[in-house]
Amino acid sequence: MKTITLLLDDLIEERATDDPARYRHRLDTLLSRYRQLLVSINETSQYCSLLIPAKMIHENSLHLNTSLINISNAPINFRDLSDVRTALQGQIKVCDVLENLSQQVNELVARGNELIRQPLVPKYVQQDVQNLQRLFNEKIQSANDFLGKLKVKKIFI
Repeated sequence: MKTITLLLDDLIEERATDDPARYRHRLDTLLSRYRQLLVSINETSQYCSLLIPAKMIHENSLHLNTSLINISNAPINFRDLSDVRTALQGQIKVCDVLENLSQQVNELVARGNELIRQPLVPKYVQQDVQNLQRLFNEKIQSANDFLGKLKVKKIFI
């Protein structure tokens, strides 16, 4: 802004215009509008600095939710001991997959919780974090419960 004013001063000194007051007024008007725009630009920039990470958390939580929904416990149709062993091995794999996802879930929840502390964060961030935590905890609990039952059945058989 100072550079523009200095340029106008130079032009006036060089008599490049015969109506310096008019150009001074136009420049002042433009600078005033620019200052008003700066306030809006700063507000928008701050909002975007929250909105972009919020959208990333939303997209990542949708991806993780889909992955978690697609994970299911091993089938429970047992005809003989071989079926129990197969189910036990399958359930161990289910627990391993969930364990591998736990780091991603925990990181996303941590980033979401950090973002939630900021003012003006969209409300869906908290919902996304809560839904992801709930679904993940349900899947972990269900998988571990079923694994425990299979291990007990294997011991008794």
